[in-house]
Amino acid sequence: MISLRGPKLKIFAAVLAVIALAAGIYLTFFRSQGFVKTTGTIVSLREDSSDDSSVYYPTVEYTVDGKIYSGELDTGSGSYKVGKTVPILYDPNDPAVVHDGSGVGIYFIVVGAVILAVVIWSSVQKKRGLQQLEEQRALFAPDERGGDAFQKIKADFAARQI
Repeated sequence: MISLRGPKLKIFAAVLAVIALAAGIYLTFFRSQGFVKTTGTIVSLREDSSDDSSVYYPTVEYTVDGKIYSGELDTGSGSYKVGKTVPILYDPNDPAVVHDGSGVGIYFIVVGAVILAVVIWSSVQKKRGLQQLEEQRALFAPDERGGDAFQKIKADFAARQI
């Protein structure tokens, strides 16, 4: 079994964050590039059920240049109803390719950014902790004359108390 502790966990999380960010940017900004917006009518619903909820994926019909096309949208919801019109995007080079242009990519961007922020924050915190440890170690290390700095500080403190 692979152990993901310490630096390996941070590297794994950072890679996962970068993948989520890239997917989110693609889905949000590039997937629909060149697509044309129109409306489609929901003609059927495919139910995808889990233990306590159902999600419905609509099949829509839409017309492009007088020809009727249909396709299933890739984003499910519980609010779709047969006969309802919804905004859709289709590829003008292949009108059979359709999606709803939902903002699902933004969720990937947010999750990726949060994961990356946590990785960076924890790395900075660890570095600060190591710097503080080094400063404390240097404070109590033997000085250049071979004496113990702690004993010197203790003596100075005792002398001031008199």
